[in-house]
Amino acid sequence: MKNIIVTLFSLICVSAALAADVNITGVWKVDSDTVGNVSTALIPFKQEGTKLTGTMKSPEDKEQTITGKVEGKKITWSYAAEWQGNPLTITYVGTLDDTGTSMKGTSEVLPMGVEGSFVATKQDGAQKKDEPKKDSK
Repeated sequence: MKNIIVTLFSLICVSAALAADVNITGVWKVDSDTVGNVSTALIPFKQEGTKLTGTMKSPEDKEQTITGKVEGKKITWSYAAEWQGNPLTITYVGTLDDTGTSMKGTSEVLPMGVEGSFVATKQDGAQKKDEPKKDSK
């Protein structure tokens, strides 16, 4: 019984350490398709622990504040928007790939209940999780 408890504790510690390795801070290009409405946005994400923040420009050039969270490879973020004077909340839920430089998932526009999909890629200057930092000499 003692061996089982020690093994479980070790697995929990390793899982927590691996989850802490995920950091998506950087600029991401997000290509979305929501009911045939295709859009592209550059989002500079900032991750602190599991908390995710950022800003993006709307098609009308308004700045949108993004909030979200990172749980292992699951990335969730949302922002408030407006359509024809009506408030909306757009939520993205995606899964980070093993390289840490791309993710894909779904989006939902509430309260309309409209769903879509997205693909996001970390932009130039993005460092892969296992890649050593380059010397700036």
